[in-house]
Amino acid sequence: MIDILPVINEWVEKDKEFTIAKVIYTWGSAPRIVGSCMVVSKDHEVHGSVSGGCVEGIVIKESDKVLESGKPSKLSFGVSNEEAWEVGLTCGGKLGVFIERFNGVNDTESENWRVLSTKISDNQPTVLVSKMTGDRSEHYIFGEEDFKNESTGLKKLALEAYRQRKNLLENDVFPHIG
Repeated sequence: MIDILPVINEWVEKDKEFTIAKVIYTWGSAPRIVGSCMVVSKDHEVHGSVSGGCVEGIVIKESDKVLESGKPSKLSFGVSNEEAWEVGLTCGGKLGVFIERFNGVNDTESENWRVLSTKISDNQPTVLVSKMTGDRSEHYIFGEEDFKNESTGLKKLALEAYRQRKNLLENDVFPHIG
């Protein structure tokens, strides 16, 4: 996410509507690692990548639907997926992508976004936990100071991601290292 942070901040300043697509799982020879991100504006401006170009076209189309409905979407691609072959995902791997409307400009998410953006910009260890439930997602930010006390629930998952220094997916909860 750090590579697209300047674009996200610029779009937030301009009140642009956009989605964030995140790689939430891979298997085998996948083109990008878990945690790779791409943003897509309502005007189809694109920054970042979830597959090095293999499935980006489908992700952009799905982003339009997510912007329209406001409901997040999960996409799966792999060697048995006809669309993946059509767009060139022939690497033999599997890839899962979670797409959600960026809501960092609304009251609920704006503070989370400010905290995350500041921590990433200041190079502070940070974990963004996205809880993906049904047709919405919730976000929580955890930093080093949060791991000094007993960890339970989401904090425990965030701590595990922090300790392993990698993004995880567990029961539709996605701790993403910032």
